[in-house]
Amino acid sequence: MIFIIVFVSIVTMLYLSLIISLTFGWFITNKSKNYSNNTNPLVSVIVAFKNEENNITDLINTVKQQSYSNFEVIFIDDHSIDNSLQIVKNNIQDNFKIIELSNIEFGKKRAISKGVENSTGELIVFTDADCYAGIDWLKGIVEFYNSNNFEFIISPVKYNNDNNFFKALFSLDFLSLQASGAGATNIFMPFICNSANLAFKKSNWEHISNLNEGKFVSGDDIFLLHNFVNKFGAKKVGYLFSQKAIVTTKPPNSINLFFKQRMRWASKAKGYKNIMSVFSSYTVFLFNLSILVLLIFSLFSHLFIEYFLLLFLLKIISDLPILVVSSIFFKQTKLLFYYIPMQLIYFIYIPVIAVLSLFLKIKWK
Repeated sequence: MIFIIVFVSIVTMLYLSLIISLTFGWFITNKSKNYSNNTNPLVSVIVAFKNEENNITDLINTVKQQSYSNFEVIFIDDHSIDNSLQIVKNNIQDNFKIIELSNIEFGKKRAISKGVENSTGELIVFTDADCYAGIDWLKGIVEFYNSNNFEFIISPVKYNNDNNFFKALFSLDFLSLQASGAGATNIFMPFICNSANLAFKKSNWEHISNLNEGKFVSGDDIFLLHNFVNKFGAKKVGYLFSQKAIVTTKPPNSINLFFKQRMRWASKAKGYKNIMSVFSSYTVFLFNLSILVLLIFSLFSHLFIEYFLLLFLLKIISDLPILVVSSIFFKQTKLLFYYIPMQLIYFIYIPVIAVLSLFLKIKWK
């Protein structure tokens, strides 16, 4: 009994320290700052795709409508068997390049590497085939690049969202990841990003392109970030707090797809060497596991009920501030109506996902 309480107390203090730090990181940036547009570097947008015929048209329309004009788009087809490649070919224009992986080349890692190798831009921008953005997306990234000394830029991503209950939960969960990544970057401890919207100098590619050596089916973007931090330091990484630079993507269409996605994401944690990644992953896991264990124990002994309620209340209170301010930034405040329902299942799904990712074989396309 005493051992359990001491262990839970330590984990709780670590969790609260983590959340307070991330929340502080969110608040210390001037999100209304005007950025410079004094130079116009060539931007290379890299899009690796496979079987995205239902999504890629929105991305094509996005890049066609950009207010920033000095860019190229490199589409890399990873052996699509649907109509994706033909859709891109039907929309070809002068600043588009199309690359098809050969019969001995497979996977997103190889696709994005080949895309960068065939690019000519000073600034590389990654996005995904199932994304879309506003007309000032690239302009916002370039302005931020011109105004700062950052060489790796993490930009905002959000899920689009309808009135579907589960998709709203998925979107709120994703919002929490975005908020955490932004807060961590601002306190010079970047550990998470999303390939749907990130940028870096091409000249750094050879130093950071050894992503994960094919060991994991997901996480090339995270390992890219970690490699960059190891090589150049955390102070060269910036988070772009600009609403015009937000990229929107789709949430998983079902609970099954959501769990598969989160297990892919969790499976790469075994390869983390970044201190902040390891600390945050294990702290979040152990804290949520503690709540779940206390709930289970309380079914057999009333002595644990108060501890369970205390931890659950602390989680609700500590998690809320950063979600409120980030939902305002992303214009997704309606998602807060789902905050309590998400909290009721969060401390269950986090440990379950973590454990399953250790034993189940994860497949990706």
